[in-house]
Amino acid sequence: MLERTTTVERERLWEVAAPLLDAPPPVEPYAPGSWGPDGIGAVAAPYRRYLPGRRATPS
Repeated sequence: MLERTTTVERERLWEVAAPLLDAPPPVEPYAPGSWGPDGIGAVAAPYRRYLPGRRATPS
């Protein structure tokens, strides 16, 4: 069964995304074929996620 997004969920998404859309961070260059810039750890760290092949950083 396909779940549908509620109005409340959509409003919450905009609430969370608005600051990022209003003031996006600078773009960090990275090598083609890589998992992204080294700074990605700072983005993922609060959620305890890490990319394959990279060690998790202690918080």
